[in-house]
Amino acid sequence: MNISVWRDKFLSKKSFKYTAVAFGLGLIFPLIALSIDIGIMNELPLEIDSIAYVHIANPLNFLVDLSPFVIGFISYFLGRSAEQVAFYSANLEKMVQERTLQLARAKNNVETILNSVREGLFIVHRTDSGYMISAEKSAACAKIFGKKYSMQGDFQKALSPFLSPAKAKELDNFLKLLRNGLADADMLTDLNPLKEIHTLAGEPEKEKYIRFAFNTVADKDDSQFLVSAIDVTEEKLLQIEVQEKNKKHAENTQMVLSVLHIGPALLEDFLEGVDTELAIVVNILQGEMSASETMKNIEQLGRSIHSIKGNASLLDLKVLAEVAHEFESAVQQIRGIDVPQWADFLPLAMHLDRLQKTVQGLKELLTRLHAFRQHTSGEIDSAIAAIPHNIAEMVGRFAAEAGKKVSVNTEEFSGKGIPNRFAYILRDIGIQMTRNSLVHGIENPEARLAAGKSPEGNIALKLTSDAETVYFSVRDDGRSFNFEKIREKAIVELKLEPSMVHQWDNEQLIECAFRPGFSTADTTTMTAGRGMGLDIVNSRIRNVGGKIRIKYAPGLFTEFAMSFPKNSEHKNVIG
Repeated sequence: MNISVWRDKFLSKKSFKYTAVAFGLGLIFPLIALSIDIGIMNELPLEIDSIAYVHIANPLNFLVDLSPFVIGFISYFLGRSAEQVAFYSANLEKMVQERTLQLARAKNNVETILNSVREGLFIVHRTDSGYMISAEKSAACAKIFGKKYSMQGDFQKALSPFLSPAKAKELDNFLKLLRNGLADADMLTDLNPLKEIHTLAGEPEKEKYIRFAFNTVADKDDSQFLVSAIDVTEEKLLQIEVQEKNKKHAENTQMVLSVLHIGPALLEDFLEGVDTELAIVVNILQGEMSASETMKNIEQLGRSIHSIKGNASLLDLKVLAEVAHEFESAVQQIRGIDVPQWADFLPLAMHLDRLQKTVQGLKELLTRLHAFRQHTSGEIDSAIAAIPHNIAEMVGRFAAEAGKKVSVNTEEFSGKGIPNRFAYILRDIGIQMTRNSLVHGIENPEARLAAGKSPEGNIALKLTSDAETVYFSVRDDGRSFNFEKIREKAIVELKLEPSMVHQWDNEQLIECAFRPGFSTADTTTMTAGRGMGLDIVNSRIRNVGGKIRIKYAPGLFTEFAMSFPKNSEHKNVIG
């Protein structure tokens, strides 16, 4: 039985006894005095009168007469207190043992829960110095984070090894939001910056995905957050595996459709050009050059990747174009490093591996296509003859994405008398120049109408040759060069003195536009923004001993006319 129950039953019996004694003492003395008067002195009437007179004359006599009652009540309370003290003295040890046992059971229950759950659970207290982690936490914390990163002390410092500076800042703002109590539960879930973090943790350290959740536990004087951390690595890796399989399936399906669309002859010619470009990339990244020498060749590497992307886009090989685009983004990130280290080029090696695997997949598809498909009359034998159709399709896709209307005129495009080995360079130059016209030259329909033009722009491709020379030109009826924009970009991107740039004439500004990495586009997309298009054209033409002539009229047209000798011996004439 509980000690408090014993105490209450005991004291309730004693209270009746003390009350009876108090009233007994209060009555016994007046009764004795009255009995003496009546029995011995036979003076009752006189005594009653005397008593009345004495009490009226001096009211203090009432207190004297009531003193036994007062003494009785005092005795009652003193006796009750004495009994309580005696009771607690006799049972204190037993009460302490019982309370200690209750606390031990409660603590054991809490520890059992904390040791059983798979979540890392702990309380975070808001203090003047920050957010402090409570000493009590679930055993899963050590398993999730490892002994090296024990969750103790300041909460934000404890999490700092797992968070980027930007993510740490998000967490700081989130904790302020929790403290202010301005958001409901659903909003806190949406704003939680640690819904899932990808990091290294555990013992031994390994790649993990950890999901955090926060719940407020607040009172009047303090704010507390119950934090739970769950290791969702297995779940996440399974999800990634499923996504990768679905993505791979979609890529394979898309590549098959693309290969069937363009036909084996064009694909084979395209892959030959890709192999040449990849050889340049491999030689730069895997050759016996120092890191600084490799960096000096980064522009040549970028041109090769950009050409692969451009030709893949031309043939609507979206998978390969996207892989090349990501590779190109990685190249862009390391441009301009003053003192390069080999570690800077590791991301490029990873992208090269993925690009090679994608190209290998296309080659395997081509092999299967050759094995199962017979030559049909609809297949185009001349890779050069297919260029106008491919470029027109590409322009149609990109124009629709840009909200423009553009037609492609190929009436004067003839590959007669031009060897197929020039197909790659012609296609590559055609891609770069038509994309340049589409992005920087042709205006949107509204701007064209405002300028008194047809809402539909036009790009004209012209290809002819004589006994010794190939002539290729690309002309558009767009706004032509924006010299002020080129001037502004030259000052910012090339870090040139404004006074010097403002003295440049138009010819110098056009030359600036041909520099590697220079672009007047405000954003980088799959279509433009890398500043590689004109640089590639210039490099290709110079490599085969050719020339470029530029004609333009501001607001009316731009024409790039290129020529090169037929006697070039370079494989696919790629430089």
